[in-house]
Amino acid sequence: MLTAAVAVLAGCGGGKDAPATTTRAPSPEAQVLATWRTAASEAAHGSGTAFCAQVAPAGKAKIQAQTSLPCEETVQLLASQLTPADRAAVTAAKVTGVTVSGNSAVVRYESNPKLARYGFTGRTELTKSGDRWLLLGI
Repeated sequence: MLTAAVAVLAGCGGGKDAPATTTRAPSPEAQVLATWRTAASEAAHGSGTAFCAQVAPAGKAKIQAQTSLPCEETVQLLASQLTPADRAAVTAAKVTGVTVSGNSAVVRYESNPKLARYGFTGRTELTKSGDRWLLLGI
């Protein structure tokens, strides 16, 4: 009896003819949110190089026009002015909406007046470049 049960179980999958499992790609909204969350954390912690690697060229130009500093230096300066509570507020910000329309996206999140002064306004635009989403600012 035990031998028959083992034989039945052995024939239930795992062989060459078993269907391949498919992994679904994350939705565009999930991709946008993941990019935004990573970038927000990098900005809050002053990781200028890592943050700016996720910013589109147009976004870097916008940041430099606003601050007269390259993207990396802007992020480092910004982070140096944040308190630990500010950093926590940025990295744990409550996202209130993610909208994707073609190659454009917007992430809306809760902010406060102090963080808004540093560029965390509650709204970030992103653009799709190849298979990546890139920010168009902080």
